[in-house]
Amino acid sequence: MDQKKVALFIDIDHVYRHLKTIYNCDFDSALLIEKARKHGMLDRAQAYGDFTAYPPELRQNLKTCGIRAIQVDYELEKRSLNGQVQDILKDTKDLEILADLFEVLTDNPSITTILLSTGSRQASRAVAIARNKFGKEVVICGVDRAIANELKIVANDIDPLVVTPIEPSHSDALSILIPLVESLERRKRYLNFKFIRDQMMRSEALNLPSTEKGDEILSDAIDCGLIVKRKIEDKYNSGQFFTAYTLNKESALFPRYSAEQPESKTESEENSQKSQATKNPASPQNTTDDESMRAIPRYGSGQRGDWTPGL
Repeated sequence: MDQKKVALFIDIDHVYRHLKTIYNCDFDSALLIEKARKHGMLDRAQAYGDFTAYPPELRQNLKTCGIRAIQVDYELEKRSLNGQVQDILKDTKDLEILADLFEVLTDNPSITTILLSTGSRQASRAVAIARNKFGKEVVICGVDRAIANELKIVANDIDPLVVTPIEPSHSDALSILIPLVESLERRKRYLNFKFIRDQMMRSEALNLPSTEKGDEILSDAIDCGLIVKRKIEDKYNSGQFFTAYTLNKESALFPRYSAEQPESKTESEENSQKSQATKNPASPQNTTDDESMRAIPRYGSGQRGDWTPGL
């Protein structure tokens, strides 16, 4: 009996950024190659994204595993909004993935299984077409906790990437720090490192002996991904940015330390969303989207460039 052939398509923005945001770990191509081989012989593997925005080691990691990296730049488009002309960055990555997916569907019938490493709901219709019109088995291998419900409904199977998050060194102190920062965020829009540390020093529950100890605990929260640094544009000075520290509520560790217990709330909302999506699959029920996670990209030409391992 002939072995099944598999095509793997990787949305680098989704995988890389959500592994960082949720699990605070780096992307490893071998994880997806291993999943692909469970379903048959890997016929092709392609990754899409703006690789200039990532460390050069990422391309080397893809090359080592035989994955073709396809550079997709951003398009800069001018739009008029409320009488003002603004520059809008358009990401054409999804279109490139869909174009190559349909090329496989129409020109390579020997491929029986499609592995799609994304979590974006925009891919749900293409998944449904691949299944219903072409009879392909479609497996979603996005990052766990970042896969839209629409994909879960239309795919044959969900085989998510699940990794172990980096454990903090000061777990007891973080169970006090994280609720403290939650309280601070309700009162103040932007927090900086010194402000958070000063509030920690005033906390009787933490009872810190020195500012150095406060720095150590706060740095631990940052290192394990519970608190993240973000570049915020100054609304009064266009083009100028400042650094703010915010809770990373998407972190896999966050429910453990949060006083708000978002995990049970998320499960309840997800069940409700699944119920609604079942009644009306065409209506968007999940707000998981890579755009909210994306760092400010470099301007590109809007053209696609292929980078092939070994060439």
